[in-house]
Amino acid sequence: DAWKGPGDLSARLYAAWKADALHLAVVVQDDKVISASGNTNEWGTVQFDKCDAVSLSLDGRAPDMQWQKELNQGTYDATISPAASGKPILRPNGKASGSIQGVVAATNVTATGYTIEMMIPLTEKNFPAQQWQRDRPIKLSLLIADSDDPKSEAPRKTMGWNVSPEQKNSEDTTGWATLVLSDMTSTSWDSP
Repeated sequence: DAWKGPGDLSARLYAAWKADALHLAVVVQDDKVISASGNTNEWGTVQFDKCDAVSLSLDGRAPDMQWQKELNQGTYDATISPAASGKPILRPNGKASGSIQGVVAATNVTATGYTIEMMIPLTEKNFPAQQWQRDRPIKLSLLIADSDDPKSEAPRKTMGWNVSPEQKNSEDTTGWATLVLSDMTSTSWDSP
């Protein structure tokens, strides 16, 4: 209800791949960028409830395993908050995220919002099914959280592209989009 149009919050997702890595970039248009503070709760988990953040979810299991809704080895779900320093606060979510090694992320705050870039290594340890070739399906989802005032008790706005029921991407892959790797150099999807 509080969304004021694309200048308030909108995004474009770019994806490219090569044999050893998946590259993702999310360009977010946001009128007020609020970075995560880095504060943690009593369990040592970084708090993301009062900041802007992007959650990316990836299912790189073998195609015949992608019907499983639970996240397990070969899936990845992480939340990233932008930072002016370029060093984002990245928090893997869910049960399977700890198995993904070597993820590199960077952010850039811009005059109109922020950009988040990620490189996810397509190694056998991260994705045992391998098969990284043309026509291989993967599943992908994107959630963007927008907080215009970290002191406000109002809930953040959240926008999503192919999201699991009740926005529970860290528990359920059923809403994620199935994409097929191609020879194209990049593809983009616009959010509303």
